[in-house]
Amino acid sequence: MRHTKVFLAVAAALWVPAAGADYDADAYFKTGERYHKQRQHFQAARYYFQALQRSSDRGQKNALYANISNSLVSQGMYQSAAYFFLKAIESHDDRAIRIALNGIQPLFENVGGELFRKYLVKYTREYQYSTEQRDYYYYQVAHDDFLKNRPERVIRAVDAVNRSFPSYPSALFLRGTSNLVLGRVNQGVDDFRLCYDLMGQSRYRAPFQKDEAKEMRNRCAAGVARAYYQGRNYEEADRWYDRVEMDSFVWPQIQYERAWAHVARGDYNRALGRLVTYKSPGLSWFHESEVEMLR
Repeated sequence: MRHTKVFLAVAAALWVPAAGADYDADAYFKTGERYHKQRQHFQAARYYFQALQRSSDRGQKNALYANISNSLVSQGMYQSAAYFFLKAIESHDDRAIRIALNGIQPLFENVGGELFRKYLVKYTREYQYSTEQRDYYYYQVAHDDFLKNRPERVIRAVDAVNRSFPSYPSALFLRGTSNLVLGRVNQGVDDFRLCYDLMGQSRYRAPFQKDEAKEMRNRCAAGVARAYYQGRNYEEADRWYDRVEMDSFVWPQIQYERAWAHVARGDYNRALGRLVTYKSPGLSWFHESEVEMLR
């Protein structure tokens, strides 16, 4: 139903008055191509859409979905482009998929990867991506394997991601967690520490909103601490827990963990203090998050 509403809204925007009975799909497509070469992207999308409405050839329709998507991306209409992008991706048409993937970077950056993950993992293959686009595929595969509890496969996918990839810290977070699941503490420490360091650089903060970037860095710091805790290096774990900022969403979570770290070191007074903090009225929002959400 949601996709139908999106389609109707975009269709209304892309409607072009009839140009005569002899103006068939090919004629609309050629006009769209002419506008595309002139960098009049919205006009190109309008004529591609009319070609799509008139075409009876499945291969041509699939390619037109991709062309409309790319034109709308070039126009900055990312939400509208997403519908046509997904239609091209799920077509199983290799040519259409390759055309549509030309717009994956701006779509990923402006709409987010969550919407596309299922489609990219299910319908696309590594060879369909250009060298510059391939990191997006590896990252989505890694995320999908992470959600399906396949740590070995997550590590292999992230190993293929280039360090210049804008979301590389997020990929490191997935690999670090997977390493800890497999008991590879040292590798987990390395991944989370690098994640923390990279999130201090502006080039890696750019894909995030300000608060999201800050939260991601705090999650990486907590990841380092948890890795050390898992390796029973409680003193080093405590140092990294200290790096998690108090206004972070992850800060309440680590109070319970820190209490156990203090117990392991025989510091029972500090352990008690952490537990008191963990159950304090000031953190009631954390323990009753569903109530807070409904307020």
